[in-house]
Amino acid sequence: MKSFLSLFFILYFTTFSSFLVQAQKGSSFYLVDDLDLTKLSKDDKFLLDSLLPVYHKASHDTDKINVIGRIVESCNDEAVWPLYNKLMEKYTREQLSKKTNSKSEQNFYRSKLADAINNFGFLKINEGEVDGALADFSKSFEIQKEANNKRGMAHSLSNMGYVYKNKGDILKALDSYDQALKYSEEAGDKKGVANLHNNIGLLYKTQGETEKALENYLRSLSLWKSLNNTAGMSAALNNLAFIYSLKGDMSTALSYYRQSLQYDAENGDNLGYANSLNNIGLIYEKTGRSDSAVYFYTTSLGIFEQIKSKKGLSEVLTNLAKVFYDKGEMAKSEEHCLRALAIARELGYPVLISDAASLMYDIYKVKKEWKKATEMQDLFSMMKDSILNNETQKAVMRQQLRYQFEKKEAIASMERQKQQIVVQEEKKRQRILTGSIAFGLFLMIIFAGFIYNRYRISKRQQDIIARQKQQVDLAYDQLSEKNREIIDSIHYAKRIQTALLKEQDHVSIHLPEHFILFKPKDIVSGDFYWSYEREGFWYVAAGDCTGHGVPGAFLTMLGTAFLNEIVNSKELLSPAEILNRLRDKIVKELSQSSANDATYDHSLVKDGMDMSLLMLDLSTGSAEWSGANNGLLIFKKGSDETTKAYKRESLKDGSTLLHIQPDKQPIGYYHNASPFTNHKLQFSKGDTCYLFTDGYADQFGGPQGKKMKFKAVQQMLVDHQAYSLREQKEMLSATFDKWKGSLEQVDDVTMIGVRI
Repeated sequence: MKSFLSLFFILYFTTFSSFLVQAQKGSSFYLVDDLDLTKLSKDDKFLLDSLLPVYHKASHDTDKINVIGRIVESCNDEAVWPLYNKLMEKYTREQLSKKTNSKSEQNFYRSKLADAINNFGFLKINEGEVDGALADFSKSFEIQKEANNKRGMAHSLSNMGYVYKNKGDILKALDSYDQALKYSEEAGDKKGVANLHNNIGLLYKTQGETEKALENYLRSLSLWKSLNNTAGMSAALNNLAFIYSLKGDMSTALSYYRQSLQYDAENGDNLGYANSLNNIGLIYEKTGRSDSAVYFYTTSLGIFEQIKSKKGLSEVLTNLAKVFYDKGEMAKSEEHCLRALAIARELGYPVLISDAASLMYDIYKVKKEWKKATEMQDLFSMMKDSILNNETQKAVMRQQLRYQFEKKEAIASMERQKQQIVVQEEKKRQRILTGSIAFGLFLMIIFAGFIYNRYRISKRQQDIIARQKQQVDLAYDQLSEKNREIIDSIHYAKRIQTALLKEQDHVSIHLPEHFILFKPKDIVSGDFYWSYEREGFWYVAAGDCTGHGVPGAFLTMLGTAFLNEIVNSKELLSPAEILNRLRDKIVKELSQSSANDATYDHSLVKDGMDMSLLMLDLSTGSAEWSGANNGLLIFKKGSDETTKAYKRESLKDGSTLLHIQPDKQPIGYYHNASPFTNHKLQFSKGDTCYLFTDGYADQFGGPQGKKMKFKAVQQMLVDHQAYSLREQKEMLSATFDKWKGSLEQVDDVTMIGVRI
């Protein structure tokens, strides 16, 4: 049993056509013989009747060719478009034989002839003539090269790579794709570049090189996003999800599959939609949620049956049979698995046959039908031998791919070294030239001073003042330039910091309603917020690093990186354990461990952070929380016996306000450090909690210019409970700005609200 991954090899199919003589309505109007108008589809008939009048009215041969090319490109009937494609080849050759055409016109006709030959290769692919197709694509490439059409060259090379891949010649396929990528980038063909990165990633994936596959898929996805091409984004997301599932990151894989599913639905891609459903079912099965897996498998099965996808049917039937087997429903498991095996045998796919036969062997063993079990074991072994031979070939090919990759890297490294040597030599020459000019200027100044001293003593003071003014102006200009560079650098740092933070208005259908209020004091912030989803749990945190501005921003990036590293461990950690490990990393990486030495200057040990960290079980509403100097506010609907240990206040509407105190110690060096406390909580529907830093409460303002203080913030939240969290965020932001008025913001502000 395996996860289905839709291949997204794009066979470039570019079509143009030739000029033809004028014709009247009738068979000559349609320009080709052997065209059976009675068998034309309604869409193709409309296409021809719409474009051919434009062709007959065109005054220039190039316009006529482009019109016929539109017909070939838009028509899907292989009884129709090949007839026009033959005309394209015939009449472009006639035009190329003329001596009256300009050089640019000759290149135009060469490019269109290459397109026609490329289309013949496409036909041969469909007819199984692989070698003939490869010859056509190669010939098309040479003609496009002669016409200096880099986009056309890339198309032909990409098609050659597709053929080499299907023939099993992975090295030639990769070389063809690399060349095509180079030409597509030079031609500015972003769609072609996106396709090629996806195809190169697929090559690496089939050879087990998952990291290189992942790198190319990510590049492909980025380009599809820039083009707003949802079909391409769906394919790239599906491929990325498969790689993450191989790496064991099921949460990320599931997120990508869901995004792909949404795009498939928007595009009406039934096959892609069914594949995405099947893949989501696999994730649920692997994470032990069998009922959800059955739902997605069954939905996928219905679509595969509707579109008659036999490969998809065999895969999803085997997946369903496996779930029923694990649930002990043997009759359902046998029914689905036998159907899957029959389809797999019809297709002749060894992997599909092997998966179904292996499961049937287990079923027959449970039923004690030993003869049938032996037959299935023999069939499974035979398929495994076939698969093993393929895997052996892949292992050899992986070694060759690594060699080719390392060889390319070595060449690129040598080129970089050469460029560095050239740059260093240029800098050396520049330093010599600058020194010579400076020395020459120095001599000129001395000589000028001597002349002025000899002949115009009374003018000397004025000259000195003028030179001093020039120096002051120069220093001022230099200072202004440095200041601009510093501000630009800080703005760039803000973009980096923003990229590391989650979106403030992050929306996900499976996350509770929430808001993030984030107001940096300076361009970059010493506060940060952090979010992470894993195995049905959602971590969310508000952090306050030492200082603000640039020093604080460095610590936020460090804190975000350490948190991501800590939660990526195999075990699911409690908030307190995360804070303990984060403190250990901060102390170690900032060399604070030496603070225990009696000779150490403790005034230097200031770097660290405060944090409020919540872990929420999205399915049950249970939660765990821990805090370092930053607490947690909870508004619970009604009373709750499990929270009597915490500071509580009954409100007028019958709800209860809880204030859970944090550990009074930072995440960093602390002379009397102890393990952080882990609080276990249970939320009910409608409960709301708030994580925050101290920036909001510490702001000076109001009529008397005093601090707002935490009590006022708490009362504000009590008054706002009837509103949605989006409305609360807007009111909190407006209240803060009004309170601050014209005064300077004293600290970074972060507040996170979550409603269950």
